[in-house]
Amino acid sequence: MKYSITGIIKDVTEINVISDKFQKREVVLTVEDGKYPQHISLQLCQDKCSMLSKSNIGKEVTIHFNIQGREWVSPQGEAKYFNTLDAWKVEFTMLAVEPERNEPYLMEDLPF
Repeated sequence: MKYSITGIIKDVTEINVISDKFQKREVVLTVEDGKYPQHISLQLCQDKCSMLSKSNIGKEVTIHFNIQGREWVSPQGEAKYFNTLDAWKVEFTMLAVEPERNEPYLMEDLPF
């Protein structure tokens, strides 16, 4: 299942090397959802880890992701279920650009 979400980057974790064949990092987005902001954690794996870094904190992005679910059964036979939001594309959004000035310049506005 493919989804997307837009928000402000609150945190980006360091890359966690699980093995010589697998690495991941997490990104937390703050999303305004009515009265309370939501802090959504998404996972970046393998080559996707380089899409974001700590220097991106505070920037607005749209992240495209898949939802993955899995089951784990404890040694006692109790089933637990986990979900992962697995990011596969990051798009930086354009912030509002100052509108063009339509009125004529006054002498004190000129740069010289």
